[in-house]
Amino acid sequence: MDSVIHRIAREAGLSRARSGRLRRRLAESPRWQALIAPARTDHGARRVRARVIAEVRAELAPRTDTSTLQRAVHTAVLLDEVSLLPPRQRYALWSAAIEGRPAADIARRTGWTASQVHRLLGSALTTVTVRAQRW
Repeated sequence: MDSVIHRIAREAGLSRARSGRLRRRLAESPRWQALIAPARTDHGARRVRARVIAEVRAELAPRTDTSTLQRAVHTAVLLDEVSLLPPRQRYALWSAAIEGRPAADIARRTGWTASQVHRLLGSALTTVTVRAQRW
């Protein structure tokens, strides 16, 4: 959850130092350990992320523009959703979207069929899109 806090804080315009202080302050609060304890499963991680984002929003809202904060949250959620994807979906999505590889190249590198790559990409995009739309 540190990465979510860091991403939101940095996207909202906080310096690295202020972002680090925010993360430390939240981590030192008595509620923090109870808050992040259920993050052992994907579902638990998503539930915890919602609580963490609520805490960070409450902390940053008084001094950050609403649209800037919303964009920061959306970016952090998208990146977190990609990290929660199953490994094969994450690899296919990263290879196609970030590295710009065509499905045939991904298939050749992994030993999967092009059809499998397309299904993995479709599933990954659906999961990330649906989950990120809630924010």
